[in-house]
Amino acid sequence: MVRATVRTLLVFCHPVPDSFGSAVRDACAAALERHELQSIDLYEGRDLPRPFADEDGVALERAEAVVLVYPTWWGSFPAPLGEWIECALERDAWRTVSRVVAVTTHGSSRMVNLLTGGIGERIIRRGLPRRMAEGAFGRCLALYSMDAIDHPARAAFLEELPRELEKALAGTVSRRDRSPDR
Repeated sequence: MVRATVRTLLVFCHPVPDSFGSAVRDACAAALERHELQSIDLYEGRDLPRPFADEDGVALERAEAVVLVYPTWWGSFPAPLGEWIECALERDAWRTVSRVVAVTTHGSSRMVNLLTGGIGERIIRRGLPRRMAEGAFGRCLALYSMDAIDHPARAAFLEELPRELEKALAGTVSRRDRSPDR
């Protein structure tokens, strides 16, 4: 378990306010309650997402950990989240972050995701850590086959999130989670 408080930024990207993604975001926020938590909702109740803002850069530079909550669409991030990540990279705002955790849902199975290249997962595990603090890592927590599973399977995923987030914030990761350059 994590003993120290971790400055954490929670970034949520989903256009539907009452989606399962909102339940995932709420579970993450509850699990991170004891940490110093700041949240950004890229849609904030609007039909169109908001662009990267200066205050986002400040929040990101202040964070030690970032938790991204989003649905995986067509094998990667929703476009607004991808743009947000790119803008932050252009501003070099990731340099103080030591952990990034993606919490995502996939309509397809794990196998289909692997066969299509798992672009989003590769960016989280390999791409972002190269632009983050020394020794940084990325971890993905995913619910697969979202379109085919039942309520108990979704509930089990939500129940497991607090433990998995704590492990990620504590730095308890596998070799696979570390960037190959580090």
